[in-house]
Amino acid sequence: MQRKIVFPLFILLFSICISYLLIKSLSANQSPGAVEEQINRTLFDDDFARVDSPDLGESWNEFNEHVSNGSVGSTFLGPGFIELTNGTFAFHYSNHPSKSGVNGQNYRPYAYTTLSSTTSLPVAVTFSISTHSDERVDHIIGLMENDTGFIEVEDGLEIKNYFPQNGISIRLLRSNRNFDNSAIRAVHYDQSGENTLLLSPLPFQFESSDVFTGQLTIDMDLITISMSDGNTTHTDSVSFDPSNLVFDQLFVADQQGGISSLTSGVGDFIVTFDNISVVDSPHLIYLPLVQKDNS
Repeated sequence: MQRKIVFPLFILLFSICISYLLIKSLSANQSPGAVEEQINRTLFDDDFARVDSPDLGESWNEFNEHVSNGSVGSTFLGPGFIELTNGTFAFHYSNHPSKSGVNGQNYRPYAYTTLSSTTSLPVAVTFSISTHSDERVDHIIGLMENDTGFIEVEDGLEIKNYFPQNGISIRLLRSNRNFDNSAIRAVHYDQSGENTLLLSPLPFQFESSDVFTGQLTIDMDLITISMSDGNTTHTDSVSFDPSNLVFDQLFVADQQGGISSLTSGVGDFIVTFDNISVVDSPHLIYLPLVQKDNS
């Protein structure tokens, strides 16, 4: 009876030893770090390197534009329209000698495009911007939810603004060339409109002679905004939980940009965006085990 018990135990112990040796041998032949790799996903990228056109083309949609005929544009703030100009996303504004204030004909143009996929977090929007000679900037770029879309918000001047019902943006600001008040804001949008999360003055000014680069980064509990003039990069951040938001659409809009009382001359004044991209990261991809002998 004892022999019948000892023999199966011997077989079991022998099997365990063989399994251990095989596992150890395989582990010794594996290349370190071959199991997983982190990658970034590009969900949108546009350098606007296309022939000039009244429309941006590709997947862009443009709305709330107003091309002035010279008689209704007596305003500091516009009206404006969007075109593809010199390989850039261009906001055009018409200046008039009769400008004396804001009127109900003022429109704030905006454009949007759908991303190739809903983003994961963190996600970053990068871009460049250049201003016209008056150096007035009040523009926004950010991410939003396609399904909830935009809502119309009118201020006391009957100016038509369209905000995302759900979204996050970076807002770029300077009154005009007489004011050294360039700044960036982190903004959250909901059904009530615009909610400023952070206002961050810049250590440099938006100048018409320069091209500026910016970035909006949305992470699990942090919104980071940054701007660079090529020499200095200014970065600021604010705590915020975006976990209940969906980001599957990019938007670019005029807030209160355009021309001011200081804008001289009559004609077309342009603020341009370029090299816009949306990238989220990291994503883990799992690779096959690779042995040292390449088998």
